[in-house]
Amino acid sequence: MTQAGTISAWADQSGNVNDAAQGTGGNRPTYLADGGDGFPAASFDGTTDLLEVTDAASIGSTTAFSASLWIRTGATFPTDGTIIAQWGGTERFLMRVETGGNLVVSISDGT
Repeated sequence: MTQAGTISAWADQSGNVNDAAQGTGGNRPTYLADGGDGFPAASFDGTTDLLEVTDAASIGSTTAFSASLWIRTGATFPTDGTIIAQWGGTERFLMRVETGGNLVVSISDGT
C-alpha cells in the first residue's frame, strides 16, 4: 500500500455539496494510492482519525441516501468503533462495530 499524505477533505460525489473535512492534522486519515486492490483508499487509525460532514437536510434517516463502505478491522475492536453516524435532532442513523466485532446498524425518527 502506497501512502501519499493525509486527507483534509473528501468531495461529495452526489452533487449535494456534503463534503467531508478534518481541520486537525493529527486526526486526518491517511491517503493510500493503492488500498490493496489497485484503487485509492483512506486508512483510519481507529482512535482519532475521522472526516466530518456538516449537518444537512439532504442527509437524514427520512431522506434517501447511499453510503458505500469497505471496512477492514484489526485484531481488536474499540468500545465504540463508529463508522458513520448522524445522532442528534429528529433524524438519526448509526453504523458501528462493537467490542467483539458485532456490526450495529440503527435508524430512528428521534421519538
